[in-house]
Amino acid sequence: MRVGVDVRSLASSTGRGVSHYTLSLLNQLVGAHSNDEWRLFQTGRRRFALPPSLNRPNVKLTHLGYPNKALNAAWTVQSYPRLERTLGEVDVFFAPNLGFIRPHRRTPLVTTVHDVSYSLHPHFYSWRERAWHRAVNPHRLLRSSTGVIAVSEQTKGELRQVYGLPSEKIQVIHSGIDEVYRRPVSEDAIAAARQKYQLPASYILFLGALEPRKNVATLLAAFGQARQTGLASELVLAGEARPGTVTSGQSEGVHRLGYVAEVDKPALYAAAVMLVSVSLHEGFGFPPLEALACGTPSIVSALPVFAETLGGAALRVDPLNTAALAEKLVHLERNRPLRASLLEQAPAVLRPLTWQHAADQTYSVLTNASQRHAQ
Repeated sequence: MRVGVDVRSLASSTGRGVSHYTLSLLNQLVGAHSNDEWRLFQTGRRRFALPPSLNRPNVKLTHLGYPNKALNAAWTVQSYPRLERTLGEVDVFFAPNLGFIRPHRRTPLVTTVHDVSYSLHPHFYSWRERAWHRAVNPHRLLRSSTGVIAVSEQTKGELRQVYGLPSEKIQVIHSGIDEVYRRPVSEDAIAAARQKYQLPASYILFLGALEPRKNVATLLAAFGQARQTGLASELVLAGEARPGTVTSGQSEGVHRLGYVAEVDKPALYAAAVMLVSVSLHEGFGFPPLEALACGTPSIVSALPVFAETLGGAALRVDPLNTAALAEKLVHLERNRPLRASLLEQAPAVLRPLTWQHAADQTYSVLTNASQRHAQ
């Protein structure tokens, strides 16, 4: 099978989550299916080199040197330049995320959707981001896709709600949790992270982009209330702050680390008393699962997706109820048996969440799309 893949996220500094998803899947796919041709597609004026893990005989990179803005504008209104003339004919094309992509109508397309918050909660996004999504035209893209991958049942339901896609067109495939989080974290690594980031002795961790839908303002307010009722742990915010996000507060004991290196994340998780993720919307939600793999329990929003992925391995709370969150912060900090009981459920939760499993399911969707189109 000849598979075209959009790998433009691998060159992006703003799409780290999609980039990680794309690379993790491809590492599994190209290794497990060495008889297939994997034709990767990149654009833009900047030079781009494939990650070393993808330098394989069955992988070919095609870099179309048009400026991205010009190419995106062209594909907004037409199918030129023809993708197939650049890549050669492929049996199926895989888009790991929504984006400007226009394969020929004869080429089956499989598209992954990570969440639909841009449509359900447009106020979370800047006017530029909203304009980008309008130009991408997800409705047209998904309608023209032979198959659609949703990273959760919640996202599948939202795709049916927003775009009216038939259920049989959407395959739910959970993302994987990296092996690095499943390995024991050494005391030396934790000590090094404490020194590097000047971490307090006991802390509650938030890890992720500090953006409006992550609901950091409620977390800060709840933390302030909890400190007044005896919470001993301090609060560590790890992630880049984006415009429109409230990250300031009156409470002492708040540490803002900014962006943290991927290599440091296991130690940050392992050293924390708990992780808190009270987002207002999520498509999948990696941090609570990564923290669980590192032996740290979480408090999460009462969103369907967290019930789907975490089951009973986390405490859930109304993300808009500041008092309830403050109470749970104190309760989980003080209740060691509760923390232990949440962690006991980790093996059952994490066992199916591997990139190999996700890649196997993705390959089945790609194969089915190719065969269905050939009939």
